[in-house]
Amino acid sequence: DEKEEADEPDEADIEEPEDDKH
Repeated sequence: DEKEEADEPDEADIEEPEDDKH
């Protein structure tokens, strides 16, 4: 379940690829 929650914030990053925070 924890992994699923971590995926939520990742989605926001995918939406804005320009903001490559990684």
